Amino acid sequence: MAKYRVNIPAGPIWNQEDAKLKCPIVCASYGGEWTGRWHTPQETWGKMSVCECRFRF
Repeated sequence: MAKYRVNIPAGPIWNQEDAKLKCPIVCASYGGEWTGRWHTPQETWGKMSVCECRFRF
């Protein structure tokens, strides 16, 4: 079984607690599961964060 990790756009995420609410939903909506990691690229601060999602095939 292959595993892939992909960063999925999730809208703004303000902190870890906010990520715990948003990222599982974002990843599940694409058929994946959240790895517990997220980040906000510097150029999109306040606008767009990404959640790291794991997919298994």
